[in-house]
Amino acid sequence: MTANKPKQKIHDSFIKQAMSKPEVAREFFEVYLPADIRAKVDLTTLQPQKESFIEKTLGVSYADMLFKVNFGEEEGYIYLLLEQQSQPDRMMALRLHKYMLQICSNHIEKHHGANYLPLVYPLVFYTGKASYNAPLTLWDLFKEAELAKSFFVEPFKLIELHKIEDDELRRHVWSGTMAFIMKHIFARDILPFLRVITPLLKEIGEQNIIYIENVLWYLLEKAESSSVEKVIDFFKEIVPEEKRGEIMTLGEQLIEKGRAEALKALDQIALAKLQEGEAKGKLEGKLEVAKKMLAENLLDINTIAKITDLSVDELKNLLH
Repeated sequence: MTANKPKQKIHDSFIKQAMSKPEVAREFFEVYLPADIRAKVDLTTLQPQKESFIEKTLGVSYADMLFKVNFGEEEGYIYLLLEQQSQPDRMMALRLHKYMLQICSNHIEKHHGANYLPLVYPLVFYTGKASYNAPLTLWDLFKEAELAKSFFVEPFKLIELHKIEDDELRRHVWSGTMAFIMKHIFARDILPFLRVITPLLKEIGEQNIIYIENVLWYLLEKAESSSVEKVIDFFKEIVPEEKRGEIMTLGEQLIEKGRAEALKALDQIALAKLQEGEAKGKLEGKLEVAKKMLAENLLDINTIAKITDLSVDELKNLLH
């Protein structure tokens, strides 16, 4: 009856059917779990799960089973990976870490608001005939094993931008400029902060105009300012004269993009209000968009009046 089935599929089916039986799974883990882990696990809570974490690209040389189990009062998992190759997989430790992290991610998704990751204990059931000589730890896959281990298990380096003094940032021309602008990007008016780092921007402009263009793009996309034109004029002044045309072109493109997005927003709101069939709704929609345009200084007041069919006086009232 099974003559046409691939042999590996038969192995998969057999071990999964066997380990799905509580008495088989409990005895298996009683025998093969290390004593210290066995002492922490309540095998009476063992429950097989449906999830599998094997990549399809690995073919049929692997099978896996996940079991939910309590480690004391905490819910955790035992992950069993069946390696059915004739030779051991040198990257097995890497695969295990990847699968364990996926198990943690799935757990967090299922338990919204969870503050801690679950314990996941891995086992590899190797059925090959060749002696297993692949690394048993992730660190042994690195040439600098101890250094690699420290990268994974020691606290990561945290850089809290808002705690770094402006003077310290200004000591570093290239990365300091980036960090300084990101620190103050949501200030009510970015221009005063830009003037503080004028020497840095001038130095960068003499060496790498592309970086200056990146900065200008970021500012016009994200920053608050009373006048977009003033920001562009500021950058035009700090870059070498032969590069000012590029800055103006970029500024015009970004302004045009803002206009296009504003018009698109207007069209969407006007359409929605039109579908409501209420004149009051249409007016409110136009006022809302006009207010947004004025607040973000996307267009001059006369242009906004033409787009929205509102009078200049109505727009001036909105400004106040």
